[in-house]
Amino acid sequence: MVRSATRKRAARCMLPASLMNRSSRPPPLSLRERNKRKTLATIRQAAWSLFVEKGFERTTTREIAERAKVAAGTVFVHAKDKDELLAMVFQQRVSTAFERGFDAVDESAALTDRLVSVFGVFFDEYALQPELALRFLCVTLTLTGAHGQTQAQVEEDFVARLAAVLSRARDKGETRDDLDCVGYARNLFALYRFAVFRWLASEHKRDASQGKSTLRESFAVAHTGARPRAKKRATIAPDAEVIADERRSLRVSATPSKGHERASVKGFGAPRVPADLLAGLGALKGSSERPPPDARPSRRPNR
Repeated sequence: MVRSATRKRAARCMLPASLMNRSSRPPPLSLRERNKRKTLATIRQAAWSLFVEKGFERTTTREIAERAKVAAGTVFVHAKDKDELLAMVFQQRVSTAFERGFDAVDESAALTDRLVSVFGVFFDEYALQPELALRFLCVTLTLTGAHGQTQAQVEEDFVARLAAVLSRARDKGETRDDLDCVGYARNLFALYRFAVFRWLASEHKRDASQGKSTLRESFAVAHTGARPRAKKRATIAPDAEVIADERRSLRVSATPSKGHERASVKGFGAPRVPADLLAGLGALKGSSERPPPDARPSRRPNR
């Protein structure tokens, strides 16, 4: 009886699993927040469809409001102008694209191939609407406010994920041991920016493979500085006896052969000078010290 009563009290004290895990779940969205997100998604979809159909310049915010079936003032609550509307559209598409790129990384491929695969999803996305993509990238350079913060956060998230890829490559010995993964990831992102602007401004802007090829060349050059350094060969100090033997062999004291003077050379192998060469040098020296013909005393012939 006592045990059964204790078990009943313990059972009453235990919370259901759904209530125990409720604290770890995010709080549910309010009805107002859900409606706000739904309206934002509708405006984003309406803006994208009109930008594609009519072009960025010919589309008006009034048309976007009519397509989204909201008031014109509601559009300006989420974006102050068309540039922010375009940024709002592409930010969502870019975020989805880079998640797809990181999920498809093949860890068995070479590092340059993995990097091009991650960045390649942007070229695939921008090739669909290159004119809008170029406009969006130009807008991101001067974007401020809430949308500027969103763009900065998207880029920071991408750099962090890219640094994780580089960190795994460093652990496998594909890069230098002292590689700054975050700094290198930022440099790669800067190279990507240059490559994608150059590609979108070219006549091949609808061919994503052309942009990826340019990016691959840039990454290959950058990766030469990140590769593992060659290990220096260990130098073995020479034995003392070997050094002594070498010094003795350099102290030459040999008897000259026929036609050569005796030479006693100490040091590191000074050359021996032949005797005939020395005699010739002496003759030249003697001739240079003789007085000129006019100053020589005349000899009378013996009679």
